[in-house]
Formats: sequence, structure tokens, C-alpha cells
Amino acid sequence: MDKNKKISLQDFKNWIAEQKDLSSFFNLGIDQENPYDKYVGKSVRTKVSKNKLMEKVDTDNDAESLIDEFIEEGGTIIAVEEKRIQIEVESGEFYLPRFCVKINKNEE
Repeated sequence: MDKNKKISLQDFKNWIAEQKDLSSFFNLGIDQENPYDKYVGKSVRTKVSKNKLMEKVDTDNDAESLIDEFIEEGGTIIAVEEKRIQIEVESGEFYLPRFCVKINKNEE
């Protein structure tokens, strides 16, 4: 591992939170509010191509129909878990990486 590798503050906080003894000392444990909760309920649209969405989607339902609906009508964030977003469309739910979606400007 590169000793000079820079990490973000969020990465450092995540690392500290994983350390059992240090987590309570720095008060960064699971009792803190999720910083991504503010995005729940926001409407989103795709930021990448259909092919990329099909590569990255995680669902138990028919992925292609969910992605087609998401591309046509957008969706709503119902949960954010680390780097994945759970999105709801009329016909179901699925997960995508955060980089695949963009929050609609009129919702901000």
C-alpha cells in the first residue's frame, strides 16, 4: 500500500467507525445520522447510458423493464447504502451505484 495515498475525510470517518474502541471515543458510531438520508424521497434520472445501467443494476425483478421505465420517467430514491442507491419506479425497485444517477434540479 502506498504510504502517501491521500484519503477523504469520509473514508477516514468510515475507517474510524469500523474500529471498535476508537469509534466510541470519536463518537462516530452507528448512532449518528446517515448523511445521505437527506436524499431519500428525491426524484432522480439517469446520468449514464442504458448499457451501463444494465451492467450496474441489482434487482430480483425484470431489470430491463425497470431500467426502461427509469430512463423514460425517472425514479425516486428510497434508500442510500454507502455507494448504492435504492430507486423506486412504478413497477418495482432496484439498486444502482450513486454515480449512475443525478438528482433532478427542480427537486433540490
